[in-house]
Amino acid sequence: MTRRLLILTVVSVLSSLPADAATPVRSVRDLVHMCEMPTASPPYAVCLGYISAVGDILKFLGAGTEPHAAKPIGICGSPTYGEMVETFLHWAKANHKHWEDHRTEGVMQALEERWPCS
Repeated sequence: MTRRLLILTVVSVLSSLPADAATPVRSVRDLVHMCEMPTASPPYAVCLGYISAVGDILKFLGAGTEPHAAKPIGICGSPTYGEMVETFLHWAKANHKHWEDHRTEGVMQALEERWPCS
């Protein structure tokens, strides 16, 4: 129960942070556009920071997953931040139906599909 509360709190905080005061980034589509910017650009830095933050939380949760958990929240393995961004972009481009979903849901789904704990 404490782990779920932790993830919900962190996701809530991350979800409320705009990437830029003029351009709020809320959807998978918005995050994809930022992640496609040149790697030295501020939008890409926001993309990398957001995905790596969600990924770090999922890695933390995955590290404590019991082997027989029904549906663990988290990822297992040691992906790099670059791999996380590439995985998110690949997932998003293959799942256009989720482009209007919240960015956190998209990142979590992409990373959990790629690095499941079960």
